[in-house]
Amino acid sequence: VRERVRVEQSAGRFLGDLHHNGSTTTWLMTRDGNFQPRGEIPNVKNIEPPYAADDTKIPAEVISYSLLVNKNMVKPADEPKSWKDILDPKWTGKILSDDYRALGGGAVFFVVMQNTFGREFHEKLAAQKPSFSRDIQNSERRTARGEFPIYIPFSLQDLNNLKGLPVKAIVPAEGVAYVQFVAAMVKNTTPPLHEPLSRARIAAGLCQRRLQPGDQRRRRENHRGNPPTARNQGDGHDNPRAPGRDARARQRDLQVGNAERHAHRSRPAVRRADGGRFGRPCRRVG
Repeated sequence: VRERVRVEQSAGRFLGDLHHNGSTTTWLMTRDGNFQPRGEIPNVKNIEPPYAADDTKIPAEVISYSLLVNKNMVKPADEPKSWKDILDPKWTGKILSDDYRALGGGAVFFVVMQNTFGREFHEKLAAQKPSFSRDIQNSERRTARGEFPIYIPFSLQDLNNLKGLPVKAIVPAEGVAYVQFVAAMVKNTTPPLHEPLSRARIAAGLCQRRLQPGDQRRRRENHRGNPPTARNQGDGHDNPRAPGRDARARQRDLQVGNAERHAHRSRPAVRRADGGRFGRPCRRVG
């Protein structure tokens, strides 16, 4: 997407209106001058801290990454309970992984593990001789078919696509790796914003709808990412302060970027009981 926008804009062809991507790609494109001010979007008021919008970008959702195992190949007693469990020699040559060199889940996983466990973790993981692939959806299916017992990192929002298959998502004891996705308006989205049917007005309307409580609630229910808007409207499932809230959300987080919460099945997570948190912030992961 970044290259397409660069080529189009350098040729004077401003075809795109709204850009939705990870925080790293969006940061790079902001640096390159590919976006314009977003204008007024009333639903920005629904965004809750630590998420925040600026003059160009609005937070859209948070993508969480865990482990995926084939239930026919991994017995319950052998399921990884920690990220470090995949370093057990019994998994040598049996791990399928996203490529860490490209932006995406693999890069997020690499940075979070580096910041949390240090270089030694990756050196031991390399000794496991993992197989790499950039075809994410096919990698999930390969795991389901039994080509590999473990796939890392697995995007929890893809769980719905694997219903009925012999796979299971595992959230390690330390938590999940996650990254923020954002939306921004592409430069020269014309005519002007004040015209009722302008492309800019329509793009702003899409951002506005994305932050509507109903739309955000549907994304949570359908496991399509953890929304950044306030959840103190509606029932207790939407309210992080509701009675019993902690019992429903026992995951812990590994901090990436400026996101402070992640979700397994799109439920917001709580902090560690001692008030600490895992990992260190890395603003350029996406």
